[in-house]
Amino acid sequence: MKTPPAVTGQWLAPEAAALLLPAPAAGRLRAAVAAWHTGSIAYLAGGQAQLGSPAAFPPTQRTHLEDTRALDPDLHQALRPKVLAETNVLLTDPAGRALLLHPTSTRDHTWHLPGCGIDSDTGEGPREAARRILRDQLNLDLPVGRLLAVDWTNGTPQLSRITYTFHGATLGEHDLARIRLTPHQHTEWHMTSSNDITSMVREPLLRRLDACLTALWNNTGPVELHSGIPRS
Repeated sequence: MKTPPAVTGQWLAPEAAALLLPAPAAGRLRAAVAAWHTGSIAYLAGGQAQLGSPAAFPPTQRTHLEDTRALDPDLHQALRPKVLAETNVLLTDPAGRALLLHPTSTRDHTWHLPGCGIDSDTGEGPREAARRILRDQLNLDLPVGRLLAVDWTNGTPQLSRITYTFHGATLGEHDLARIRLTPHQHTEWHMTSSNDITSMVREPLLRRLDACLTALWNNTGPVELHSGIPRS
């Protein structure tokens, strides 16, 4: 009895895979990827995104429906593109160094500013989220300083992000001694000089940090940024 040939699989980019599928299956694949990227769901019929689907509805068709006022308020809200809102906190010391955190979710040597998403569904705003960051991530109960920058990052096809960066405080030795990390979130913290930051963080955070430190030292801002780059 002959042994049947082994079936081998192949990894393809989503769009390349969609081109090999029949139309309904290709539509389902594209919609599923869109829903995954946007953290939403897609409502389909015959593989086509339907009116009211939060994901996979063609932007050109959405724009046409908006322009012709064909959408009721609920459908209009469901079809509008969504944005993630986040807050970062820049903490410094008298030497001008910045506090960076190493997340447990990062397997390489990249570091982040203390930060989190804004829980807008609870009524939280950017400044309240910054206070929560200090308490939950560093065990610090400190007033939050001024807003240094607002950074827009276009994530198409993923969700775009808007990040508010506040100056948290200038930390003294007493403040540094009180820092306690949450083990499942971060492994360590480090006060980092501007010369060392370049090798520790990725773009666009590196550009955002540079803009925020400049605004802090020059007593300017808040700065409007696009992927960390100042907009004139």
